[in-house]
Amino acid sequence: MTVNYLNTNDFMQHSQKIYCLIATAVVMTVLGGCSSSTHIKTEPIEGIVTLDGEPFEGCSLTLYPVVEGVGDPAYAYTDAKGFYRAGTVRGKIDAGTTPGEYIVGFSKVVMEPTGRKVRDDAGEMIDQLKEVSLVHRNYESKETSPWKITVQVGKNRFDFPLKSDGSGPTP
Repeated sequence: MTVNYLNTNDFMQHSQKIYCLIATAVVMTVLGGCSSSTHIKTEPIEGIVTLDGEPFEGCSLTLYPVVEGVGDPAYAYTDAKGFYRAGTVRGKIDAGTTPGEYIVGFSKVVMEPTGRKVRDDAGEMIDQLKEVSLVHRNYESKETSPWKITVQVGKNRFDFPLKSDGSGPTP
């Protein structure tokens, strides 16, 4: 488990960065949706992500092409049932990605109080927060994730049974 300590101001700055990234992705998606000629042909990808056998709500997935330049990176976010539908920025929303081999990375971060107080920039005492990753570090990056998939022409379904300790079946 990765832990980074943040005070409330750091948390707010971190949150603002995340909101900016989300806003940028939304704008790119909306602008990309203005012309059907901008969409690439994609293949649908969906499935379920669980953590220790339970649906893993709020987990972000990133599909990284195994070979740089072959395939389009794709992204997804799980719902309350752990269900996801992946999509790429250059394709239609939630329409999948191009065929090819991908490594799948996972992330979910929450902010938790440390039980300590710190002074903010105005001199007021505030709760110190820590950033806690709910995904084992083995699953987080392209370099360490054991999850490799092959997207084929047609409908693709990939379920990911993650484990808190980073162990589990080899996909």
